[in-house]
Amino acid sequence: MNVRSLILVIAALLIAVVTAFMARSLMSGRDTGPAQAVAKVATDQKILVAARPLPAGRILQADDLKWQPWPEDAVHEAYVPEGASSVSDMTGKVVRSAFLAGQPLTKDAVVGPQDRGFMAAVLTPGMRAITVSISSTSGVAGFVFPGDRVDLVVTHQVERGEARALQVSETVIRNVRILAIDQAVASEAGQAKVGSTATLEVTPKQVEKINVMQQLGGLSLSLRPLAERGDTIGENGEIVAAMPVDTTPTYTTASEVTRFANAARSSGGGGSVRTSAPRSQVVVVVRGNEASVAQTGAQ
Repeated sequence: MNVRSLILVIAALLIAVVTAFMARSLMSGRDTGPAQAVAKVATDQKILVAARPLPAGRILQADDLKWQPWPEDAVHEAYVPEGASSVSDMTGKVVRSAFLAGQPLTKDAVVGPQDRGFMAAVLTPGMRAITVSISSTSGVAGFVFPGDRVDLVVTHQVERGEARALQVSETVIRNVRILAIDQAVASEAGQAKVGSTATLEVTPKQVEKINVMQQLGGLSLSLRPLAERGDTIGENGEIVAAMPVDTTPTYTTASEVTRFANAARSSGGGGSVRTSAPRSQVVVVVRGNEASVAQTGAQ
């Protein structure tokens, strides 16, 4: 190999090395620049998203929502950004449509207690809302909160002609969801509150039954434990609320409480119990192989 050829080979190697370094620097610059920008954007903005699958009509609780980092250029004006609102501001509101876990919450997808259409958004499709009067005794001393489940018990008396009226207590509908106490749809810091009305979620037929129950006598709420709610998990992981049940009513009559409940009214009035007719004393007379009974008239 002559000198000229050697020089050409060395020059080609130098050009190749310089080109490789330039290409490497260019590629590394492209890789790190956008990555750093993306990392910076991801931590610049957070929006409110669903922490779990939320069915339509769910009353939002604090653990239903969370803040999620979101690319700033992808934040829509309908989203709820951090700083513009808080999780506590959303607690007690209702979602109009179902949300998947991680899906951004939108401002028009929730409705508050003071907004129009709130109660309609709370209701499960096919269900109805009805309000009943309660007191400190019929409302479990204020320990019934929105979202709890109760049984509906009616107490009334049955007229039986000449016999004493029979007192009856019947559990007619079970596992009824409380939508609101008065106009509150969320418990206030877990404090017991004695309300004057309770709004219930029931079927259209059960609305008719409850109206009749209120005309028959006193209506009471019987609080059910959380373990007996009967809710299930849907195909998308959302909570499916159990339906109220009215097919197996039970009852208790006054005769199970007191033995005097079925006694007839006495002719003398005053509600006294009629006693059995007094029995006369008898004497058995035996003559030989024959015996006879004679009444003495004594009592």
